[in-house]
Amino acid sequence: MSDTWICNICGDTRQDARISVHKRDISLEQGLPPGTMQENVRHCNDKSSCIDGAKTYRHLKASDDPIHGSVEETDAVGDGEAGAERAGVPADGSAFDTEF
Repeated sequence: MSDTWICNICGDTRQDARISVHKRDISLEQGLPPGTMQENVRHCNDKSSCIDGAKTYRHLKASDDPIHGSVEETDAVGDGEAGAERAGVPADGSAFDTEF
């Protein structure tokens, strides 16, 4: 049985021998100490468009917080009911009602 991988650039499923991984330290982009976070991008090693694409492809945007999510997803206090519902808390606060 041979391993296959999906190219992060073109989406093709390729044999292990036809996939390479472009590695990049993205720690500083995420506000972390150097060497803390690495991004791995799988790409076809026989297609120049995939090789070049892997150099600029990003799984995470620089503004995303890998632990807490983006500001828009977590700011339940700043934008009222809509923010509370995105955070999984009903606007009426009913999630906090508990009977003992």
